[in-house]
Amino acid sequence: MAEPKTLLIRGARQLVTLRGPNRLRRGVECDELGVIEDGAVLIAGGRIVSVGPSARVDRLSQAHGAEEFDAHGAVVMPAFLDPLFGLPRNPERTMRQAALHGTAIFAVHCPLAALRALRELAGVVPVLTDPEMDASEAKRVTERFPIAFTLAETKLPRWSRDGLTVFGPETEQPTEPLIESGAAMGTGYLEKTFSTWNVSTAIGLACRSRRLRVEQAVTLTTANAAWAAGLGEELGTIQVGMRADLNILTLPDYREIPHVLGANIVARRVRAGILVP
Repeated sequence: MAEPKTLLIRGARQLVTLRGPNRLRRGVECDELGVIEDGAVLIAGGRIVSVGPSARVDRLSQAHGAEEFDAHGAVVMPAFLDPLFGLPRNPERTMRQAALHGTAIFAVHCPLAALRALRELAGVVPVLTDPEMDASEAKRVTERFPIAFTLAETKLPRWSRDGLTVFGPETEQPTEPLIESGAAMGTGYLEKTFSTWNVSTAIGLACRSRRLRVEQAVTLTTANAAWAAGLGEELGTIQVGMRADLNILTLPDYREIPHVLGANIVARRVRAGILVP
């Protein structure tokens, strides 16, 4: 990947920052998206260095000479993370398609035998779910692969770890208690039973079938999903110091996300500060 340049994304109709506490969001915190109208983001070295109204960010000295992207009329938001992604037969192809639809990080639930191959793919956090792996072996594996973690027992479409519950849009459990105690949401992708790898489609399904508010669903698939993947201090919000992984949507309002099922709502992506198609 090319070296990131200084990049100014300006004129966003809605800049969905999810600014807030540097921890998992719970309860009413999941409704607070920190939307800035006519917002701008200044990025340097792959990191966010300024966030605010375009009129203010435009005047910063560091913005002079930056590569510019005019997001006029669009929503700019953090990239999606999917903490509930079952191992596909062809991981590279499936995740490439999901990435084009806005997913930057996948927590892929996999057996130990698949770990090495997955670690070669960008944007993958392996979740080891090998039922034959004992505690000592799990410890050795997580020491060798620091970003991997293990679950003693898991059954998609949900899992729990360290007080955090991750569920999919087809969960039958009431979601409000989960959100109160700490939750994230993923697609629950499994090739044989649930075939969407599109996080925005999962948001739409959850809002329709589980009565999630769109603000909750956005938080659970960005800020809280980052904490579920062990990356909450790096990703999931648009705040100074965070890694610049963003989605620029085709939509003028984030509240339209649940109403567009199956389509790609992402016009452009920013990954580690680089603007990509």
